[in-house]
Amino acid sequence: MIMANDHEPSSYTMNLGSNILENCDGTILYKRGKGDPIEVFKLEKRGADLSLSIDIREEGGKTVGRVVRNSFVTVIEGYDAKSDFEIKRSPNELSFTRRRDGKALLKAVIDAKGIVAVTGEFVIGSHKLEVTWKEFRIINLQRRTLMFSLSGVSFNGFGTAVLITPKGGFSLGGPKS
Repeated sequence: MIMANDHEPSSYTMNLGSNILENCDGTILYKRGKGDPIEVFKLEKRGADLSLSIDIREEGGKTVGRVVRNSFVTVIEGYDAKSDFEIKRSPNELSFTRRRDGKALLKAVIDAKGIVAVTGEFVIGSHKLEVTWKEFRIINLQRRTLMFSLSGVSFNGFGTAVLITPKGGFSLGGPKS
C-alpha cells in the first residue's frame, strides 16, 4: 500500500560516515563567502525510493552537466553527461558512478530501519568532501591538508544535513544559510 507521503520528499535519518543525522533533508551545501550556498548534492527520500540531484563539475569547478532527480540535464551544449556518468538504482539503493574508472562517486543505501547510509567523494571550490563508512572528512585541496574529520556522532537537527564553509568549517542539521 502506498501512503500519501510516499510521493513527497521527507526529512529522514542519514548516516554520513558513521555520523547519524536525524531529521535532515539530505542536502549537502557549500557556502562560498557572501551569497547563497550552492548544493553539492541533494538526496531525496520518498518512501523506499531515493532520487539524486547533483551538479557535474570539471576539475576547475565549472558546471558542465547536471542530474535532477535521477535525470541527466544538459548544461553545456555538446556535453553528454550520460557518456561519462551512470546512475544505477535498485530497491533501496542508488549509486552515481564515473564510467571511465568505475568509481562510485556517491552510493546511498536504505537499511532495514529506513536509515540512508551515504558514502562518496565530492570536490567543490577548494575542498574535497570524503565520506567513507567510517568518517566524514573535509580536505583543503590547495594546502593538501585535512581540515576536519568527524565520526561516530549522532545529531538531531532540522533542514539541511551539512553546510560547509570556505574555510572548511561546517554546521549540521540547520537552516540553509
